[in-house]
Parts: sequence; structure tokens; C-alpha cells
Amino acid sequence: MDRPYAEHPIDKEFSKTFREYGWDTEGKGLMIYGYRCWNCGAIISEDELKYDDKWRRTCPRCGATSTKSRRIRMVKGKKWLYAYKKIKLVGVESREQIRKILIETVKKPVQELGHSDKNECPRSLEL
Repeated sequence: MDRPYAEHPIDKEFSKTFREYGWDTEGKGLMIYGYRCWNCGAIISEDELKYDDKWRRTCPRCGATSTKSRRIRMVKGKKWLYAYKKIKLVGVESREQIRKILIETVKKPVQELGHSDKNECPRSLEL
């Protein structure tokens, strides 16, 4: 079974952040995060979700019930998120210079998303 990589979809945050730095982004696939309560805003997993005697969804945290006007709705996002960016090189860069250019290009948007320390590049981005 697929498990989300965050408690809520980060599609919009991811796309906005990378686009600010000149990247093209896209998402593919479908990831279901659970259900959002209209009353308390909690994300409820499929296993935790309760139903009343009329088969309406009920929040186990606050007790709110889904109605026609206020619904406990499914929260969906993209399963895979991609970002692309072309980098222009002069043609005389050394391997080390290219490595630094690539790390700096990726490091800024990743830091803004809050996934790394501001002074170092995440190990997964090391070339």
C-alpha cells in the first residue's frame, strides 16, 4: 500500500517554490492522504474514519459529521513530483565547477521547502 510522504499534499508548495527559482514542475499519479474534517481541519486516515448509523463520515477527533453543506472530504495529491531546469555552461568548466553549479541550483529551492540545513546540501544531492 502506498503511504504519503507528508501529512498533507505539498504539490502547491513544491511547484511554487521551484518555479520561483526558474524550474519547470509537474506531478504524476494519485496519492490519497486521507480525509479532512470540515470542523477541526484534522487529516483522518481511512482506518481512523468513523461512520454514523446513516453511513455519513464522522470525525473521530471532534465528532463532526459530514452533511450536504459541510463535508469530510478526501484529500488527494500527486504521487510523484518532478522539477526540471536547464543550466547554461560555457564549456570550459571543470567537473568540480559543474558539481558546484548543480548543487547551488538545487540547494536553494530545497532549503526553502525546509528539507535541509541552510549551510549544507542534503546528502542525497551530493554528486
